[in-house]
Amino acid sequence: MKALKVTISGSYKTSQGEIVDFEDVSGVIPFVDEAHAMQVMRRRYAATWISGMRTKDDKKVYPERIDSVRQVFLDDIVETEHNFSYVGKDIREMSFDEIQDLGTAKDLREAPLPKNVSGMSLREAREKTYLAYSKVILRNPINHHLEGYNFAKLPKIIVDGDIREETSGKITNDDIIAQEQKISQGTTKTALSMDDLKKIAADRGIEVHHRTGFDTLHAQIFGG
Repeated sequence: MKALKVTISGSYKTSQGEIVDFEDVSGVIPFVDEAHAMQVMRRRYAATWISGMRTKDDKKVYPERIDSVRQVFLDDIVETEHNFSYVGKDIREMSFDEIQDLGTAKDLREAPLPKNVSGMSLREAREKTYLAYSKVILRNPINHHLEGYNFAKLPKIIVDGDIREETSGKITNDDIIAQEQKISQGTTKTALSMDDLKKIAADRGIEVHHRTGFDTLHAQIFGG
């Protein structure tokens, strides 16, 4: 199916607090517009791609453990063809990587982010994706709070390869903030970049000094 080969660069923060630059990191995502690609790069793909990049002798190019991705730049986007493994598969059998591709292709914003960002188990991620797909794509919301609800007994949902773009508008700062607060609760990880923080700060009237660091600005906006 139609896809994009994307090459990115930027920086990330390690679990020890060091800032590491990365470059020439690439991968393939479902075909979406450039704005959508930029958005999903930071949240759904960058950390996984950076961690998975290896040399010819199978050593990690970036062995440091990633705590958060700080900046992502789209250096190259090339249209290509790719057989995505999520297509034709039951959501209840998908991997975290397949959930990211599904979330991108269907613009399914409630599909959980990778485990290293969301902190979810794979089983929980599959369930949340199933419920979100039922509500948004199939227009058949499932009340999982009802007595007798059993995820394992729900019918299969086999996913097609169609690309869907959300028509209800772009993600707002309020959406980003709400997502960030959910992700950050009980963890030091973040799905935001420095550019995200600066935009939110500007909209909130928070003055940002040119020497203000990521952690300081994040604390100004979200507290802590």
